[in-house]
Amino acid sequence: MRTEDELTRALREAAERAPAPDLLTGVAHRRRRRTRRRTQALAAVAVVTVVAVSTAVARGASTSGGGGDVAVQPSGEVVIPTKEPPGMAVPTGKLPGTIKSVPIEKLWPGSVFTMPATHADGWAYRPLDGISATEVLLLATKQSSSQNRRLEIYDSSTGRSRVLTEVPSPREVLNYPQQLDLDVQNVVWYVNRRTPEGVAVVDLWKSSRSGGRPQVFGSLTDKGIGVMRLAGDSVVWSMEKGGVYSMPLTGGAARPIAAGKGLFLTDWPWASDVSRSDFNRNQTKVVNLDTGEVQHVKAREGVRGLRCAPVWCYGRVPKGTLVQHVDGTHARVIPRILRGAGFGGPPYRGQLLMAGADGLYDLQTGVFAELPKADSWVGVGTKSEPGPILYNAAKKGDELVVLNLAAGPEEQ
Repeated sequence: MRTEDELTRALREAAERAPAPDLLTGVAHRRRRRTRRRTQALAAVAVVTVVAVSTAVARGASTSGGGGDVAVQPSGEVVIPTKEPPGMAVPTGKLPGTIKSVPIEKLWPGSVFTMPATHADGWAYRPLDGISATEVLLLATKQSSSQNRRLEIYDSSTGRSRVLTEVPSPREVLNYPQQLDLDVQNVVWYVNRRTPEGVAVVDLWKSSRSGGRPQVFGSLTDKGIGVMRLAGDSVVWSMEKGGVYSMPLTGGAARPIAAGKGLFLTDWPWASDVSRSDFNRNQTKVVNLDTGEVQHVKAREGVRGLRCAPVWCYGRVPKGTLVQHVDGTHARVIPRILRGAGFGGPPYRGQLLMAGADGLYDLQTGVFAELPKADSWVGVGTKSEPGPILYNAAKKGDELVVLNLAAGPEEQ
């Protein structure tokens, strides 16, 4: 068997041979990298696990092959029951006071910034999404009329904004917009409305990033759209009752995606077999709707509401939050309640969990990123991708303090 030093050296040499990462910051560029990076990350998990186990054994970590309650050792470590193959070290996590906390600005410079709460013309801003490390998408609303709206992009490096598109808001619309997504070419969103006959309709809208008038490219009579995303030249979404569908941006009929039958879209191309509203049920698989790949989740005993991205999962246990890899390895207990995207969603950007208004816990590094003190941090629900931008209204109300998660770590 290879020694720990040999394994570490082999891993380092493999990393040096790997191609340099694509540094393009646009949303579409990030998304094209995600599938490749997730595949590479999953392929590397086995090597990393061997190194981690070798290190744990060298340090005298205990092993176990059975279940039972979470045990607290005299050393102050939490040992989680496991049914892993014999010889694999039991993953551990630290108790309160041992989590490394670092101000978020030191971890991710530029991720928190202050911007005007209104445009120079008086229209009120609402941050919707982080597009790049310095750009955020805004919804601007004329304060005297909710029917007048537009989308803008604000650049925190220059302190300037530019209009992306006007947002038509017919009076029969019930809520506007419901969800929104964009790439380097298009912006899409949907709205709920009722016809004069009282029929509930969902309209799908699009606008070009290069300009032009927005237009409706599809309408649905089905109610209850869940997550909606852009996927190349199509828009994809899942229904609250399950099932994933697509429609070309050129219009046409909604088509079911075969691999998504009964599933719930989380972050294209990934889907789950559990609805976000089913808080107690554990997710059992992560499905790549583009390739058909299925990863089966190995949940630890005693965990509830387990939710997973392609690599990391989290769920509730009596002593706090259990985090683990999809395959059940790298498990540890964090002694506080942590949440992912929205209620019942996967980790933000694949690896971040929110701890109320205090900060974010990075599953990959084990570091807690402290947020600046504020009365409240607000998550914005109109962005369909897990990992919405957060913002806080300053005391005077004329500025917004914004946390742009696109300036955070690359998604695992």
